[in-house]
Amino acid sequence: MSSIETSNKPSIDYEEAMDMLLKSMEKSEVFQLRKHITKMVLGVGAVLLVFDISIMGQLLTIVENMTSMKENVGVLQQLAVQDVQPPVVESIPDEEVKPAVDIEDFKEDHDQMVTIAQEYYVAMNDLMDRQECTEEWYLEYKALVDEYADTIGSPDDLTQVFTQDELNLFYSCVETEVHGGSFASKVNVANVILNRLNNENRWENDLIRVITSPGQFTYHRTNVEDSTKLAVEYAYQFEDTTQGAEFFNSGEPNTNSSTYLFTDDAGHSFYSGTQTNYNKDENEIIPVDGDEEDSVG
Repeated sequence: MSSIETSNKPSIDYEEAMDMLLKSMEKSEVFQLRKHITKMVLGVGAVLLVFDISIMGQLLTIVENMTSMKENVGVLQQLAVQDVQPPVVESIPDEEVKPAVDIEDFKEDHDQMVTIAQEYYVAMNDLMDRQECTEEWYLEYKALVDEYADTIGSPDDLTQVFTQDELNLFYSCVETEVHGGSFASKVNVANVILNRLNNENRWENDLIRVITSPGQFTYHRTNVEDSTKLAVEYAYQFEDTTQGAEFFNSGEPNTNSSTYLFTDDAGHSFYSGTQTNYNKDENEIIPVDGDEEDSVG
């Protein structure tokens, strides 16, 4: 670079000045570079005092531009060394695109459900083949239903059919009529109540009215055993154990009557629905043989 001469101003060796500036630039950022320039100006003394302000400004601008260029070059060099390439998005062949529903997972779930259903079917068939009207058997049945409830579902619960008040009265009635009796005898009495409820042409179609009809059932016990509640559930879920009986008594069975069915281990004799004439409007039962004490329920 040639020196610049100005009137009445000494010439300045710009090559030497630039060399000093570049050396300073290697060790500092722009702000620090200016600081070094200031020190350099003080160091050269009177020579730099003759600098024109505009020339100084131009010099600083040149230095800043050179610094910026150097930073850009450094970035480009790093990219070149790292061989950075833009990400490439490869197209996915149509046959590799998975559907929203995974067919294999669906088939696996389906097969698993079929397996569970088959297991339940075999276990339930075995259980029903040895069905008996006992509390032990019914508890085994309930345990099997609960085990497979998530897959198979559960039968209707009594709370889905009757209100809690109705159930409390139902339990109390069976507990009172068969207190201390066997599970099977409790089921029998519960079936008589259900048979009347299902024969709404002859009886009331309301559980509470069926039980509380005058002279029909007793229901004063409130301390109900768990077996009694289970017996009511059993009677609701399984086939009638009384052959359709709508009456029972605790006296001597009227074996001469064509409506007599059987006597259970609690001493209750059961009769079909033709055993008496029932006046629904008057809530009155007229026994066929004229002996009111023979009819309980």
